Amino acid sequence: AWSASPTLENEPLIRAQHNDVLQSRGSGLPPWRACGINSPADKVIKSWEAEYGKHAGKTVDLTCGPIDGKGNGYFHIGKRHYKEWQIHASIEGISWMEVVDMAITKALTAATIWKNDPKNDTTCYSGQIYLINKRIGVIARTLNPSVYVSNGNNTVVTAFTAPLCKNNQG
Repeated sequence: AWSASPTLENEPLIRAQHNDVLQSRGSGLPPWRACGINSPADKVIKSWEAEYGKHAGKTVDLTCGPIDGKGNGYFHIGKRHYKEWQIHASIEGISWMEVVDMAITKALTAATIWKNDPKNDTTCYSGQIYLINKRIGVIARTLNPSVYVSNGNNTVVTAFTAPLCKNNQG
């Protein structure tokens, strides 16, 4: 039957699986504290408790990072990967930051894959996320994004939409 507000048959299951991620999704509020031109690179804008891999039981922070986008953090993700995240955000009608936040949250709290990379002193985490086209009420895309965390200082280095964490639980 047609509905003005389409529902997704397995939406309760998806919501149960992603409850923490969905709390602020689509609220119009940014998921992170602000980074400005005068913000220190080490300003923490959000923290997560990692559940798996090398960072299990540790707090992992997203920082502003250098304003030039070189290195790590918010400015790096925004300057280097904004377009790829924005394409996926448009599916749900939310901001690119909300999709990145969803990906980081899922990767650090419910990872299906993690791989230590001693060469770059990072660990790559990934957890599957679902993007829902709310106009027609279907899962429009499933992603396995990659989130890299520094092994040295437990900060998010970057986040890609591509599934780059190839080897499981290394």
